[in-house]
Amino acid sequence: MAAFTSFGMSFFVGGAGGQGLVHSNKTKADTYMNMAQASGGFDFGIKQYRECWCSRTPRPCSSFVDKGWEFAGSATATAAAGGKGATADDTQINTGAIQVYPLTGTGLAAGVSVAGRKY
Repeated sequence: MAAFTSFGMSFFVGGAGGQGLVHSNKTKADTYMNMAQASGGFDFGIKQYRECWCSRTPRPCSSFVDKGWEFAGSATATAAAGGKGATADDTQINTGAIQVYPLTGTGLAAGVSVAGRKY
């Protein structure tokens, strides 16, 4: 399981950065990580958000910590301030073994994009 807090901006080309924690239920170890993202697509806006990652098996979690690269596609529509408002966000990671739950705290964003992330 992992949780990240991030901030990102985009206008067709975008970027985001943040930090988080990965917890292994198997080894009970916590790993603190930083994240940087570059994205491109029909996407524009600015938002502060959190992501909760759940892995169905231990292997994707250890691979994620050891390699630190992820590629994703996302579609988002967000209008939120102070945790209140409306958001619809779907992020698909390059492996089906990880489920991502995005939570937008503040922001105004809309679009469809692909992204590469380095942790």
